[in-house]
Amino acid sequence: LSFLSHSIDGDLFLFSKSDSSLYYTGSLKMSEMTFNESIRYISRDYHFSSFGAFIWFSTLFRISKCLIFVKLIHIVVGVWSSLLLFDIGSYLMPRRYAYMASLTFSLASFTAVFHTVFLKETLFVFLIIAAFHAFYKFLNNKNVLYLVIVFLLTFLVVFFRVPVSIMLLFTFVLTLLSMYARSVIAFVLGVV
Repeated sequence: LSFLSHSIDGDLFLFSKSDSSLYYTGSLKMSEMTFNESIRYISRDYHFSSFGAFIWFSTLFRISKCLIFVKLIHIVVGVWSSLLLFDIGSYLMPRRYAYMASLTFSLASFTAVFHTVFLKETLFVFLIIAAFHAFYKFLNNKNVLYLVIVFLLTFLVVFFRVPVSIMLLFTFVLTLLSMYARSVIAFVLGVV
């Protein structure tokens, strides 16, 4: 689709250019600034829910300003998302169904498009899947480090979509409370 877009209008941003162009020009400027200057720049000129995209793309541009490089990194992040999704599915269902779910996610047209256009959705979806993956790891291993990772990833989602981060936090906390309700109630009653 990117190449089709390029043949139609001469660029690699696909058909809806508003966000892509904004991320591209802003991130390109930020990549030439110090980190503190770039944070002041996006704080002054852009909406909070786009901070994650600008920081992500400007970081990639500090490595290489080539759009193909950014797309390749997005493909790697997309493959990583698929692998995490397979692992989550393996906790919940037989491996062959987990494989089919992961493969379906990988080959879905909307997923493929997000990996090849200059938008934040690839990283946004990855952070959500990684948060759930860490949560399932915590549930299976009871290692508190996984829970710290869950809340760190949930915090990072704030820079992409605040409501989604709040829903994730609510989901994880509600699940933990329902799992450990007896001990929490006993602790609260013991303190009171």
